[in-house]
Amino acid sequence: MFALAAVLRLWGLFHDLPWSYYGDELHLVKRAMAMGTGDLNPHWFTKPAGLMYMLLFVFGVFYVAGAASGRFSSPAEFGAQFLADQGPFLLLGRLLVLALGLAAILFTWLIGRRLLRHPAGAFAVTSVVAFLPVFVLGSQYVKEDVPSAAFALVGLWLILGAGESGRARQWFLAGIFLGLSTAIKYYGVLFLPTAWLMAWRAPRRAAGGACDRRVALLATTAAFLLATFLGTPYSFLDPTFGSELRRRIDSFFAGDLPAFSPDNGVVFTYGPGAVPGALRHVLALALDPVVAGPLLLLLAALGMLAAFGQSHLRRRFALLSLPLLGFGLLATTLHAYHPSPRHFAALLPLLVLFAWLGACRLARPLARHLALPRSLSATAILLLAAVPNVRESLLRTAELARLDSRVVATRWLFAQLPRDERILLDDYGPVLPLSPRAAARQLAVLDTLPGGEAFTAFQRQRLELSMRHPAEPAFDVDELGHPWWSPTELDEATIRSDPRHRAMANPLKRYLPPPIAGLCAEGYRFVITNSMAMSRYDSPEGQRDFPGYARFYRELARLTPLVRFDPREFDGKGPVVLVYRLPCESLAARLYSRSANS
Repeated sequence: MFALAAVLRLWGLFHDLPWSYYGDELHLVKRAMAMGTGDLNPHWFTKPAGLMYMLLFVFGVFYVAGAASGRFSSPAEFGAQFLADQGPFLLLGRLLVLALGLAAILFTWLIGRRLLRHPAGAFAVTSVVAFLPVFVLGSQYVKEDVPSAAFALVGLWLILGAGESGRARQWFLAGIFLGLSTAIKYYGVLFLPTAWLMAWRAPRRAAGGACDRRVALLATTAAFLLATFLGTPYSFLDPTFGSELRRRIDSFFAGDLPAFSPDNGVVFTYGPGAVPGALRHVLALALDPVVAGPLLLLLAALGMLAAFGQSHLRRRFALLSLPLLGFGLLATTLHAYHPSPRHFAALLPLLVLFAWLGACRLARPLARHLALPRSLSATAILLLAAVPNVRESLLRTAELARLDSRVVATRWLFAQLPRDERILLDDYGPVLPLSPRAAARQLAVLDTLPGGEAFTAFQRQRLELSMRHPAEPAFDVDELGHPWWSPTELDEATIRSDPRHRAMANPLKRYLPPPIAGLCAEGYRFVITNSMAMSRYDSPEGQRDFPGYARFYRELARLTPLVRFDPREFDGKGPVVLVYRLPCESLAARLYSRSANS
């Protein structure tokens, strides 16, 4: 089972290399490399920095090995190699996440053995968790969810062991791993009440090698705080993290504040009034086979009833419900409408453990009727309930492994696109290296912005490196960004002048493009766009809230593309990529004709 899980993850691990078209993945890899300049402050606190530091360590080992073999002669050459070819760095990051994903499977097995005290139950639970889409797909990208879940599961295993042995060392290690989980993403916090209540069950006085209650609580809490601080120190040291957390709490209790969830495209009123709708959102996600699905949820509900209805199960399983309750509370209040399927990663092993109890409940009459062992019947029920999830994992991994239209487009662009013509490159499409001229333009914009912010820190080093060590090929390209975090249109001046907007995306990009005639006047000759970007503004709401973008794409659609890359033509995936050569000469001729006639 473990080998099959590894093979399934490896199948999709190499997707899209040497590029990545998942913005969060590329963001983490870039920020980890940037910290290699010597500034360990990530300057970005939307999430903790634990995974970035792990990536930094891996990239450091890569540099040392490359320098020893003569591949890199200096850190500057190493950085230039990253800007020219990010493929090896992406692969190393994915291998790290894959290893942690496999560790999560191993510790699900160990937790199952410790809690269920039955190898068949532990095997069934682990088999289901190993093939859940959230765990499979989350192990094929550089993303925090599966790594954080892996450390949280190690912490839970240690908590259960500490509850049995009572040794202070195990309580301390449990706190360490929960802290490391929190330093990667905040899932470890959800398991802390379980640790505290388990520690509270410790004897009042030390006896037989077991520590007393106070030592257990102190060791767990101190270790948790220490590991969290060491794993993401600037979340404590930088004042912007605390101020953002206070702002979120104050905004929630102020009530009736308009809010927008960019992850799910929901406009809502932030505050207690959003709780019912946010709860429906969480339940809808949980019912999706990408997360759990109706069959596993039904078994989990039956398992919870069984666990709380029987005293011998209640003591072992009651504490497992606390992370689930904590997640539900946060997902419907402070983080209303924010959860996506990947946010369930740390909780799904707990849910499947309860589902095993539900399967055992259903297996009683079935085992009697078929004259089968009850454990075999329960295993069959649980595995059958997970069939839709396994199917989803296979389909999505197969889709991920297909050739992406942007890979095909990039190969053509590298071979055919002029190096000295100015290009407007849309988000969500191919990635092109910057020429020295393009880097100099961004550097001029950077000089007008405050330094040391989320998306201005490290930019000077990147741009100067692109100018000193240009990639081959490199293009005179400007990137067109989209204000994905805003429910309405924003122009460049607004984004660059407001720190709230500068904290959300790269302010060096262009926003709200001018008409085609304006692009021609600025010297642009090519536009590279894609159906993913264009479709954002197809709906009546998109045209109403983003009129400038909608106008731009309507104007582009009237032109005939120079070349078009449709994934349906080669059984691939990804958006349709369109390359336009702007009709600047004909526009200039028409303007000259109008001027002459007037």
